[in-house]
Amino acid sequence: RLSAKEVVGNKKALTEFQDRFNTYINKQGYDLKRGISRQLTKEKHDQVSGYKQKTEYHKQMYMREKQIEDHLK
Repeated sequence: RLSAKEVVGNKKALTEFQDRFNTYINKQGYDLKRGISRQLTKEKHDQVSGYKQKTEYHKQMYMREKQIEDHLK
């Protein structure tokens, strides 16, 4: 049985792994940006509906679809 806890460990271990991965990738010549830790920002996870509302997701999607339709005419 595969267990994520056995592979990754706890949240701190996962964060440390992601930090090491980011460092490794950037040493290979990539410009991968690592996000700011939630512990530092004190941000809470947004619900998808709230995120879409904040970013006007549906309005943007409508405008993109309209542009595509206009372009195809």
